[in-house]
Amino acid sequence: MLTFLHAMFSIWELRWEVLLPLGIMLGVYLRGWFRLRAIQQRLDLQRRKQSWRRPRAAAPLATSWRLMAYMAGWLTLIVALLSGIDAYGSMFFFVHMLQHLLIMMVAPPLLWLASPYAVGMWGLPRQLRLEMGRWFSGPSRLRHMLDAIARPGLVWLTMVVVTWVWHDSMMYDLSLRNDLAHDIQHISFVLMGLYYWWLIIGAAPRHYRFATPLRRSLFLLAAVPPNLLLGMAIAFASEPIYPSYTSVPRLWGISVMTDQQLGGVLMWVPGSMMFLMAALISAAVYFSEEEQKHTLPQSEWDGDHALLIPGLRTDDP
Repeated sequence: MLTFLHAMFSIWELRWEVLLPLGIMLGVYLRGWFRLRAIQQRLDLQRRKQSWRRPRAAAPLATSWRLMAYMAGWLTLIVALLSGIDAYGSMFFFVHMLQHLLIMMVAPPLLWLASPYAVGMWGLPRQLRLEMGRWFSGPSRLRHMLDAIARPGLVWLTMVVVTWVWHDSMMYDLSLRNDLAHDIQHISFVLMGLYYWWLIIGAAPRHYRFATPLRRSLFLLAAVPPNLLLGMAIAFASEPIYPSYTSVPRLWGISVMTDQQLGGVLMWVPGSMMFLMAALISAAVYFSEEEQKHTLPQSEWDGDHALLIPGLRTDDP
């Protein structure tokens, strides 16, 4: 394990096509977070001075846990795309699967939990912030597009198609042989992860909201079967699925088939567990909300009138 970790973190690539957008993302978010933090502190000070007419404060945006969530998601992308994980992904299938898990299932929920839209807007110049606000709040084409794509069925289908197409033998080998195809694969996985978890987290700009946490749990569980079946198909294959891995040096004594089985298990077990854990958390929220509901008075459930079908008149035969 120590040898593996040393190999993964002893190599770093300087790729400006990755560093530049991620650097801009980080700069905008940090600027917005610190500006909001200063505004919140001023408002808190005013409320303390005028405690006799203190208004009810809204939930603060610039919280420490949001900043930590964003930094964790951002660092996950840096590690996945610039460390030895990316370099060794062309030599080991299981390392490539680890990379896909990081960019699809770990980084996106962390970034969305940080409320990047609301916080990041305050990191933009005022004129651009107002213009973007009009794009998302008014009857713009962008808003109509977001309304159209914020559909659970479409999100689920897109996730399944993107995942399965890129793990097809021909498409996967193409991504290993061609740098442009490899970059397109990673961009599609990052965008797919953000698309899927945007709906789950319900972060702004919010265009769809699950009616109950229980429905969110069911939607998360629906993602398990296709992910599980793909992982099992890879893990239990009797021959190499991806020919490119048969022609590269085999380090650490890991054979082609062992490498393929490890990758399939990574997709099958940890990949499915991410959805199951999120579903359990959402279900726990649902049951917690149900427990906090007030008990109905006995007059509303006891007696003959409570057995009547709603809308049925008592004088009907």
